[in-house]
Amino acid sequence: MLKYTLFFLTVFFLAGSAKCEKRDTTIVYFKNSNRGYYKVSTSDSADFIRVFLPPDSGDNRPNLKEYYKDGKIKCIGKCEATQFDGSRSALMLDGTCINFYPTGKRQHQATFKNSEKVGFEYYYFPTGGYLFGYKVH
Repeated sequence: MLKYTLFFLTVFFLAGSAKCEKRDTTIVYFKNSNRGYYKVSTSDSADFIRVFLPPDSGDNRPNLKEYYKDGKIKCIGKCEATQFDGSRSALMLDGTCINFYPTGKRQHQATFKNSEKVGFEYYYFPTGGYLFGYKVH
């Protein structure tokens, strides 16, 4: 009986450590500046955090989420699977991207294909009401 118990405990701990070996989430910290933003090394000096999450089932594009320093959502969208270093020039948006005000209200929504805006683009008031929209291409 002890032999079986030790065997199952060993398998349990090995399986648990094997799950943790695959890194499927990337976190990058950014600081705002008058020229846009730049990458920083720690969360203490960051103004917002960019998180690349694994793709949804049946989709090869990673999920992109950005958070304000207080933890509220800043942006959600999709990006190209090959662009993972998180820098501004390498971020290739693909699909619908929604930006939010610090209050949590929707600010802007656009659809991207290879980082080019396509279709309609929408803007919203800080109070959450619809401001205007227009066709990009």
